[in-house]
Amino acid sequence: MKDIFLFSFFILSGIIGVHAQEICDNGIDDDGDGRIDCVDLDCDCNNCSEKQTDIWYFGHNSGLDFSTGSPQSITGGQVNTGEGCATMSDANGNLLFYTDGRTVWNRNHVVMTNGGGLMGHPSSTQSAVTVPHPTDPALYYVFTVDYSGGSRGLRYSIVDLSLSGGLGSITTKNILLMSNTTEKIGVVRHCNNRDFWILGHEYNSNRFFVYELTTTGLNTTPNIQSIGMSHNGGTANKLGYMKPSPDGTKLACAIFFLNTVNLFDFDNFTGLLSNPLNITTSLLRGAYGIEFSRDAQILYATALEPVGKLLQFDLSSNNAATITASAFTLAQYTARYEYGALQMASNGIIYVARRNVTNNPVRTHLSSVNNPSVLGVGANFQDVTISLLPGGSGLSLPTFVQGYDYATTVKIDSITTSGLDTLCITTGLSTFGLKGNYESCALDTILWQHKGVNLFDSSTDTSITLNISNVGHDTIIAEVKTFCKSTFDTLIVPTIVCPVILLNTELLSYKVEKQNDKAFIYWEAPVPNDYTRADIERSADASRFEKITSSLVLSSNAYLDGMPLNGDNYYRLKLYKIDGSYDYTLVKHLKFKEEKATLTTIPNPFLNNFTVKINSNRDDKIEVVQLSNLLGQVVYYKETEKISMHQLPISNLPSGAYWVSVKVGEKWIKKKVIKQ
Repeated sequence: MKDIFLFSFFILSGIIGVHAQEICDNGIDDDGDGRIDCVDLDCDCNNCSEKQTDIWYFGHNSGLDFSTGSPQSITGGQVNTGEGCATMSDANGNLLFYTDGRTVWNRNHVVMTNGGGLMGHPSSTQSAVTVPHPTDPALYYVFTVDYSGGSRGLRYSIVDLSLSGGLGSITTKNILLMSNTTEKIGVVRHCNNRDFWILGHEYNSNRFFVYELTTTGLNTTPNIQSIGMSHNGGTANKLGYMKPSPDGTKLACAIFFLNTVNLFDFDNFTGLLSNPLNITTSLLRGAYGIEFSRDAQILYATALEPVGKLLQFDLSSNNAATITASAFTLAQYTARYEYGALQMASNGIIYVARRNVTNNPVRTHLSSVNNPSVLGVGANFQDVTISLLPGGSGLSLPTFVQGYDYATTVKIDSITTSGLDTLCITTGLSTFGLKGNYESCALDTILWQHKGVNLFDSSTDTSITLNISNVGHDTIIAEVKTFCKSTFDTLIVPTIVCPVILLNTELLSYKVEKQNDKAFIYWEAPVPNDYTRADIERSADASRFEKITSSLVLSSNAYLDGMPLNGDNYYRLKLYKIDGSYDYTLVKHLKFKEEKATLTTIPNPFLNNFTVKINSNRDDKIEVVQLSNLLGQVVYYKETEKISMHQLPISNLPSGAYWVSVKVGEKWIKKKVIKQ
C-alpha cells in the first residue's frame, strides 16, 4: 500500500512525466508539449492541403472564413492596413497567426512574443507573406517588403510555434536578403510539392532574386536572373503585385506607371524564368493586382488610375501582341484606386479588393470573379459579393503561397494505338498510362495493381501492359505517391467479342494515306466475292464510328475524304454480304494538323449591321455572340443555338471600333470591327 501511494505521488508531482495524446483541431495543447494541432507531431495533417488559405485577416480589421466553401465574415482581427498582409493557418484550416508586415498576432489575436518591429510597411503592396518550413511543422518564415520610398528591403523572420505554450514566438528577426527591392514578393511550391521558391525583384533593374526554401532551411544565396523589363523610373514603379500561377508554370509582375504586366514562363523544378512577354496598354495605367486562373490560361489584373479597371487577358496564344489585344474589361469605375488586390480562394473564386479613393461612397464589400477560367462576360464579375465589417478592405487582401490548392490528380488512360478502354479479345498487348496534373519531380513512386481475366504482361513507373485474350473485365489501380500523400485512380477495362474482322490479306489491297490535306482510301476486292456494298466509316477516337459514304463493291474502289477531322482520323470498311451480314476491316489511322476555327466578319467596315461566320474544317458552331466597345463595355450579347452564322442588328451604334467575340465550344474567338 505504501509503494502504491509513493508511485502515485511521484506521478502527481511531475517526477514521472505522463503526457496525454494530442487531440487535433481543438486549439488546445492537450499533451503539454508546447505544440498544438497540426504543429504537434502526434497529428497527421496533410501539408499539401488547401486549407492553409481558409482564414483571411486583411484591410481595416476585416476577416473571412472559407472553411465551408462560401466566405463568412469574422471579427477579432487586429490588422489595420491599406495594403499588404498575410495569414497562416495549419493544414486543417486552424488559424496559427497573421501579420501586416510590422506586427505578428497569434491565434488569440494577441501580439506574438517578440512579434513587433518587423520591417514591412502599411503602404507596401506585398508587405508580408508567410511560408511553412517544408518538414518542421513548428517553424514558419515571415518575409517582409518595405514600401516604395523605404530602404529596409526584403527581409525574413522565423516563427517557432512550439514556444509560448503553442502560441509561438519569433526567434530570428529581420534578416536582410536584398536591400534595393520593389514592393513585390512571390512564393510558389517547388514541383516536388515539398519545398518553396521565393522571388523578389530589384528596383531600377531587370534582376529577379530567386531563393529556395528546402528541408535544410532557407538558402540565402539567391539565383539572380536578369530578364524582362527594368522596373525603373519613379518610385511608384516599385508598386504592383508579383504572382506565380497556381501550377507553378508562369509568373506575372505588375509595374505601376509603366502600364505593364511583365509575364514569364517559370520552371518550378529549376527556379528559372524564361520567355518574357510585355503586356503594355493604356488600359493598365496604374497596374496593381494580379491573379491567374487555375490552369494559367487567363490572367486578371487591376489598374488603379482613372478609369479604375478590372481586366482579363487570354494567355493561350503565348504572343505579347495577341495577349494585349485580348484585353477585356470586366469592370470599371471613374474613381482612382477602385479595384485593388486580387486573390483566389480555396473555392476557386477570385476576390477583388475595393477601396474608392474618393470615399464616395466608402466601399465595405468585396467583388468577385466567379468563373475565372471562362473568357469574357462568362467569367461572371459580381460587384457586391460579401460585406466586410467593420472597415472594408482598402486595396488589401492577404498574400499566400501560390499552389496550396493545386491538387495532384491522376487518371489512367489507354495509350495503345487504338486509344480504347474497351478492348476486343484480338487486341493482344494493350498499354495504359497516367494523365493528370501531377509533377514528375514530385513522384516518389507509382504502384500498379491489376486483377481480372487477362494476364499482366509488364509495367514501368508510368505504364502497365496487359495481354488481352479473354472476354471479361480487368481492374487497373494506380497509386501515385508524392511527398504530400497518395493519389489513386481505378480503371475498369471491359473485354468484349468484337465483330468478325476481315483480315487485310482477304482483300487484294487496302490502304489509307494522306494526299495533302485530304485522306485517300483505296481497296481492291477479289473477283468473285460475297460483298455487295461497302460503307466507309470514320472516327475521332477509334470508338464511335460514323458512315461518311457508301460504295458498291467493285474490283477496285477509291474515295477521297476532302474534309478529314482535326487531329486523329480512324477509318475502316464495313462490307455487307447479300444476306445482310457484314464484316469489318482493320482500322487505319491518319492524323491531320489541328486547324483552329477562324472568324469572318461580313462586311468589315460595316454601316448598319454585319454578319459573323465561323470557318472550320470541324463541326464548330457559334454558341454566344458579344460586341463590346474599346472600353470593354458590352453593347450586344446573344446566346445562339449552335449556328455557323449570325447577323448583328446594331444600326443604332455610334461610329467607331468594336470587338466582336464569339464562343465556340469552350473557346472564345475575337476580332476587331469598324462601324462607319
